[in-house]
Amino acid sequence: MYDATNGTRERREWLVNVLSQQNGFKVMFVESVCTDKGIVDGNIRVCFVLLLQDNKKTITNPVHYIKQFIMKHVLVASSG
Repeated sequence: MYDATNGTRERREWLVNVLSQQNGFKVMFVESVCTDKGIVDGNIRVCFVLLLQDNKKTITNPVHYIKQFIMKHVLVASSG
C-alpha cells in the first residue's frame, strides 16, 4: 500500500507505471476525506516534524512551508 497524496491523474499514472508495469505490483487507489480540522492540523504537524527530522531537508521558513503544505492539500481536495 502506498500512502501519500497522489491527487492528479499524471501522478497516479506515474505510480501505476513504476509500481505495476515496472515492478509487477497490483495497484489500487483508496480515497478518503477528512473534514475534522483537529485531525487535519495534527497530520500537518506530524508531517512537518517528520520532515524536520530528515537530515536531507532544511526548512528556513517554517510558516511558509506549512502554508504551502496546506495549499497543496486544499488544491488536491478541491480537484476531486
